Amino acid sequence: MSANDLEARLVAVEAKLAHHSDLEAIRDLMYEYGFAFDEDRFDDFANCFTENATGRYHPFAPGFSGRQEILDFCHRLRDEDSLPRLEMVIHYTVSPIIEIDGDSASGRWNWIAPCTVKRANGDRVAAWQFGRYDVQYARTSDGWKIQHQTTAYFKVFEHLEGWVRQPMMSLLS
Repeated sequence: MSANDLEARLVAVEAKLAHHSDLEAIRDLMYEYGFAFDEDRFDDFANCFTENATGRYHPFAPGFSGRQEILDFCHRLRDEDSLPRLEMVIHYTVSPIIEIDGDSASGRWNWIAPCTVKRANGDRVAAWQFGRYDVQYARTSDGWKIQHQTTAYFKVFEHLEGWVRQPMMSLLS
């Protein structure tokens, strides 16, 4: 093997290692996103986003722009005076498809989240949420961050009813 061949192989291995390091960093970012929200560490949650991040949590938040609106949304979901209120949630973020292009990346993730919801009438219910995140990422001086995120809710249903009999529960009743 010539020195040129060895150099080319080394460059290829370094590129592959950098790619896998980026994949792991993006996965870690999304895991921190879930843990931070679940543990009410909303400043850490907002720090998963760029300063000027945009997105939406349809149908619960039609749109947000910037970290302050992200924080406002988090506090609104957990505020004692807000109903319906998300009292407890555990995010399971799975099945990522991540594509990296230089300092930007995109990702699709399925998610499942068992939760406790306090409805507008005061009743507390155990519920399940299923959905998908469509995310655009940006590499920043602080590592990978979420630049834009769209959260789609496919199913939200009471635990005992299941998704067949109750495809989308009413949180407002």
